[in-house]
Amino acid sequence: MSSIQNIKRVVIYGAGYSGRKIISEISKEPDCYEIVALIDDDPKVAGTYIEGVKVNGGIRILPFVLKHYQVDEIIVAITYLAAAKFQYLLHLVQGRNIAVRTVPSSLELTNDDFTYDEIRSISIEDLLHREVVNIENAATRKSIRGRRVLVTGGGGSIGSVIAKKILAYGPKELFLLGHGENSIFESCNMLTEAYPDAAIRPVIMDIRSREQLDGLFSQHAFDIVFHAAAHKHVGLMEANVRECFVNNVIGTRNVLDAAVAHGVKKFVAISTDKAVYPVSIMGVSKRIVERYLASRAGTKTTIAAVRFGNVLGSRGSVVPIFERQIEKGGPVTVTGKNMRRYFMTIGEAASLVIEASRLASGNDLFVLDMGQPVRIALLAAEMIRLKGKQDIVGIRFVKPKHGEKLNEALFFRNEAHAKTAHKKIWRVVNTKIASAKYQNELNKLIDVWRTIPEEKLMRRMRALAAM
Repeated sequence: MSSIQNIKRVVIYGAGYSGRKIISEISKEPDCYEIVALIDDDPKVAGTYIEGVKVNGGIRILPFVLKHYQVDEIIVAITYLAAAKFQYLLHLVQGRNIAVRTVPSSLELTNDDFTYDEIRSISIEDLLHREVVNIENAATRKSIRGRRVLVTGGGGSIGSVIAKKILAYGPKELFLLGHGENSIFESCNMLTEAYPDAAIRPVIMDIRSREQLDGLFSQHAFDIVFHAAAHKHVGLMEANVRECFVNNVIGTRNVLDAAVAHGVKKFVAISTDKAVYPVSIMGVSKRIVERYLASRAGTKTTIAAVRFGNVLGSRGSVVPIFERQIEKGGPVTVTGKNMRRYFMTIGEAASLVIEASRLASGNDLFVLDMGQPVRIALLAAEMIRLKGKQDIVGIRFVKPKHGEKLNEALFFRNEAHAKTAHKKIWRVVNTKIASAKYQNELNKLIDVWRTIPEEKLMRRMRALAAM
């Protein structure tokens, strides 16, 4: 039997289903846990009992609890808690040796339940998250179930999460295509652990090879293609213009052309807010992709692009960079005091991309509702505070690098947009249809991209993006 000193004293915030489940779990180990208080903001449940534990009011009484009782841990048993309340919790425990953990959000789950082991530490996503996204599961499941689905970039941070969420809807087969064998290997292992009975097919292939893609599409009758493969690092692409063009532009053209030629029902490509008034060559390449997809309107394949901003925690985002800098003791380098970016979680982005595929009807450009842009300096400060190192780690401001903008936009000024059946997804209603001339100009550049000077390649890419 554990000594009294080893008992973990817990406050549970949330008296709903998740709170009940946590109480049930920890009540099985009375020698390990003691529930100091159960609180809930709903006044209707104040004074009621859950498995013998009384609900003692809402978050407003937490300062009293922390003052008069020894508390080792606060568990937030609410799948969506407003960021302001998370921030308030952090403020209350600042300087105290109290852990704050939370149940996983619905976006992190593959079904509607969670295990006690999935209770996790709070993250920057919790502090910046806006509103949980509700996906029409029945309709989305119907659009995926029994289909043969291909995800390019399946070893990437976004592509692998899209793949995992697709598996929850029961596809006939899921193909993960990537150029790097290690990332595809790791992604397949992760997906197989989550769905051991699913038909997951790894494909090591370069999307720059039309011949390889044609062979793949000839062999397998894909129903839906999610095209997530792309180079995304702004700084690296500024220094590697040819690679950006061949991978992002030619690669996308190859995948789309193969999809159309082989009768794929739906093709959904991921774009970026950096394609709007693009400054970086990566943004330029993505705008060319948007324009090329529009130029293929009228085929039997339903074609759509989904445009959104930064994804928290994805490879290349500022979050892992800031985390490394914080762990090293700082300083955290931030580009400009007023630089702002749109952010959403990987799970949210993946869910909305899949939902957009269901809504697509042809020549669609969807834009995800990103909420309000976040100041990067604020993001850095919140991450430092989350780690409890605000007295140790400082912030150093640096000038924008070539290709970086202080602010991004989600729409061009002349892009009218309307709501769809999902409140977090907008459809651009006046998408400009590129003419055959556009395809001809792109093909001319594809014929010479290897040999013309890089500066000329950049100029012609910018001209294509502006057409």
